[in-house]
Amino acid sequence: MGVDNKQVLIITLGPVQHFIAQARKTRDLWYGSHLLAELSKVAANAMVSQPGVELIFPNKAGNILWEDIRVANKIVGVVDTGQDAREVAIATCTAVVKAWIERSDKVKNELQQYINTSMWDRQIKDFIECYAVWTPYNGSNINYSQAIERADQLMAARKSFRDFRQNEPGTLFGDKKSRLNSGRESVIWPEKLHLLAKFGITKDETLDAISLVKRLSNRTDPRTFPSVCDMAFLPYRNDMQNHAKIRDYYEAVRHSCRALQLDGKAIDEFESALFYENRVEEFVAERLHQMSEKRGSGSFFTNKEHVQEQNQVTEIVTSIAQLRTSHEINKNSLPNYYAFIMCDGDNMGETLRAMKTKEEHQKFSQNLSRFALAAEEIVSYRKRNESANMIERGKLVYSGGDDIMAYVALSDCMDVCDKLQRKFTEIMNEAVPQGLPKPTLSIGVAIVHMMERLEVACEIARRAEHFAKSSGKNRMAVIMQKRHGGTLSTISLPFGNRASNEESSTHIGQVDVHISPTRQIEDLQTFYRKGYFSTRFPHELREMYLEYTRLMKGSAWLNDVHGKENLMLLEVERLLRKKKPAQVEGKDYATLIEWVKKCFQTNASPLEQMRELAEKMIIAVMIEKEGGSYEEAHSNSTI
Repeated sequence: MGVDNKQVLIITLGPVQHFIAQARKTRDLWYGSHLLAELSKVAANAMVSQPGVELIFPNKAGNILWEDIRVANKIVGVVDTGQDAREVAIATCTAVVKAWIERSDKVKNELQQYINTSMWDRQIKDFIECYAVWTPYNGSNINYSQAIERADQLMAARKSFRDFRQNEPGTLFGDKKSRLNSGRESVIWPEKLHLLAKFGITKDETLDAISLVKRLSNRTDPRTFPSVCDMAFLPYRNDMQNHAKIRDYYEAVRHSCRALQLDGKAIDEFESALFYENRVEEFVAERLHQMSEKRGSGSFFTNKEHVQEQNQVTEIVTSIAQLRTSHEINKNSLPNYYAFIMCDGDNMGETLRAMKTKEEHQKFSQNLSRFALAAEEIVSYRKRNESANMIERGKLVYSGGDDIMAYVALSDCMDVCDKLQRKFTEIMNEAVPQGLPKPTLSIGVAIVHMMERLEVACEIARRAEHFAKSSGKNRMAVIMQKRHGGTLSTISLPFGNRASNEESSTHIGQVDVHISPTRQIEDLQTFYRKGYFSTRFPHELREMYLEYTRLMKGSAWLNDVHGKENLMLLEVERLLRKKKPAQVEGKDYATLIEWVKKCFQTNASPLEQMRELAEKMIIAVMIEKEGGSYEEAHSNSTI
């Protein structure tokens, strides 16, 4: 073979977003992303294990372990002269499929007596998507960049095709569909569904093979994963040492409901579900099944035993409700919302195309892995009151280079977004050579109720991320959705150029609002906490915006931009002064007014500036009230 036979090989694995989002529990969500990342590592390892193959993405340099590398679902390598890229691709995809079947077989063996095994095998076999493309290049830097671009085009074309495989129908007429994926049938025998509660499967939860692999991942991976209830509860838990009644209540539940075998007295071990009326029954039922399994019973239940267990669940739930009342646990004071975050790099393709050598790509790959590792630390912990103690604040679901998915306590969501954006900017400044376009980061935040279905929370966060990208990139978009109440607030704010004003003043009222949307919302939280405005004020501001929107339709005002800006600012200032709380000093209140005036110094239209201010205030109030670590803001006596 000649000198022109080096080849760029690209392999992608799927499905990705749709597969990850099919989840009822956070462990389903995490394991979907974890499985994809692990299979991507298998692919990368299998590819580089072939003779004459050099990895580009991911780049495993020196003695770095696979455990310390974050791998996306796209693997790029260079196949040397004399090697067959097709054979490398086949070996890589075969290794991935083998690893997937080995994992799924462990779950299948656990469920053998409860499932339709032929249907299981069909669904497992058809699940993994492994696409491969390759194109030759002559080893020069110019030809390498052209080969990468050509391979990307081939991959896009390959993904536009679909494999139409021979249908293998189920054995039963009218098979029930999976609750998490209506495109697949449930593999669980209907008459045995009620026996699977010990696996965390409810009596009406018909699941397909893929969903069962995710649900029973705790059998193959012992790591624990907090529920969204735990995440919403985190701010309350972190402040719990100040509430003796809470500790007394939990201790009373431990002693009165010994069948649950609750863990020790440490606050970090408190089961959050016991504080929420709508979560207690499910928790108790699953806990009792776990206890039965530990005792060696619970694998098979007669109808009589099933009724007895249900009666025990009812008895314990009633007892807990009575203890909650006697210890004055106010359900209205508990936080119910959390934040689901998705991040994605902007203009990554443009930056990669501007890099001409594989060495530049390899260095860039290493830096993307650095960001993914840093993201996990940023999301997971923060210092408590500037002390050395670290407290939990969130959980990373997925990190594949610039692509991040996480859910965090609502009180920390702005700080997490700010630090993610700062870290990405810092690493990109180091990773991208001078003169080349530097990627930015767009962040989507969904503020949702803990009882909202996980796939819905994922979809809202994805919409927010798309909104951030479609409205200009390098932005943070927030969508806040109330439980049963529809979308309450939607906003997209630019991060701006941090380098030009990286550390502006930390004093409230002196921060350049053009720079940091997270700082803006945190400032508004502080104003609300100090009682400078009421919960109702942002909604009145929004009503003013809607009224002026109606008035200006077809009006000559539309042509007077400067006049509109002055009018809108004066109207907002008038409303602020009218609604000034009596207990706030005038000189202190002037700080808020000056801060608001800065919001009208952007390039947006005056009406849009008014709308943005109202939305930012609504979001700030929501975070502050639901964050759990606040004193109730003073009500406005003039309202």
